[in-house]
Amino acid sequence: MWRAYGGQSGVALVVNNTPFTADTNNLGAYSSAVAYLNPEEFTAEFKVIAQKMDANRALLAALPLDQLLSSLFAMLRFAVLATKHPGFKEEREWRIIYSPAIDKSKVITPAFATIRGIPQQIYQIPLLNSPENGLVNANISDLLDRLIIGPTTQPLTLYKTFVAILTEAGVQNAADKVFVSEIPLREAT
Repeated sequence: MWRAYGGQSGVALVVNNTPFTADTNNLGAYSSAVAYLNPEEFTAEFKVIAQKMDANRALLAALPLDQLLSSLFAMLRFAVLATKHPGFKEEREWRIIYSPAIDKSKVITPAFATIRGIPQQIYQIPLLNSPENGLVNANISDLLDRLIIGPTTQPLTLYKTFVAILTEAGVQNAADKVFVSEIPLREAT
C-alpha cells in the first residue's frame, strides 16, 4: 500500500515480527493486528464479547473492581485503535499502540517532526536490542527483512541510497535486503 501514500518515491519496509510478538509490558507499547470490520461486524464482535462476559459473570465478579475496569478500558481502547474499514484488508496491517498518558515508557522518547507539512509530536522506539525493556531483535539488522522501492522514476538512485544508508546503520549485506518493485509507475495524466 506504500504506492498510495508514498508518492513517486514510495518505500515499503518489511519487518520481522519478533519484536512485536515479545511477551512484555516493560516497553509500555503493545502490538496488535488490525481487524477489518464494517459497523455491523464490529457490533457482532462486541456482542460475542458481551455474551462471554455474561457467561463468566462469577469469574469477573471475583476480580478486584479496579482490575476489571482497567481490563475493560484496555479492551475498548485496543478495539478502537486497531479496527479499520474492510476496504483496507489487503494491507494486513499491524499497529504499535502507545498511549503515554496511560502507560508511559522509560524507553520510548518524544520528538517533533514535520509530516506532510504538519509539525507534530511523535514517539520514537529505539531500534536496539534491550531485552530488559522488552526490545528483542529490535536492532535494524534483525528487524528489517527487506526494503522495497517503488514504483518510482528513480529506482537506481534510490536503490544505491538505501543500500548506503543501511550499510552505514550496520546492516550486513544491505544490498541483499533492498529490492526494486517491478510494478510499473503510472504517471498522472
